[in-house]
Amino acid sequence: MTDNKFLPIISERRTIKIELERVLYFEKNLRKLLVHMEEGQLEFYSRFKDIEEYLGENFYHCHKSYYVNLDKVVRIEPRTYWFEGGKWVPISQLKYKEAKERYQNYLRELCYCPPARYK
Repeated sequence: MTDNKFLPIISERRTIKIELERVLYFEKNLRKLLVHMEEGQLEFYSRFKDIEEYLGENFYHCHKSYYVNLDKVVRIEPRTYWFEGGKWVPISQLKYKEAKERYQNYLRELCYCPPARYK
């Protein structure tokens, strides 16, 4: 995984540039992926395997059908990630402990400020 700024969707019918910072989560539904964003959703034929190389460390595979953008998660409760506006994503029972630790560590890293150095 890398820290790309966007995900290119290239098909015979259309070409789209999705800014990853706008993505709440990705959902797999049969052979389609749904991209859920604050302003709506987009769907296209693909697999998680095809997009993983574009996702940064802030994306977490919390369930066989979901990848969440931890930047957009506002809280975690038993087996559920919550987003602004009341949207939510289930967390696999087997991954809940790991998902909770991952989110807590992610928040700690965001809040970490190295000690100031004075000359």
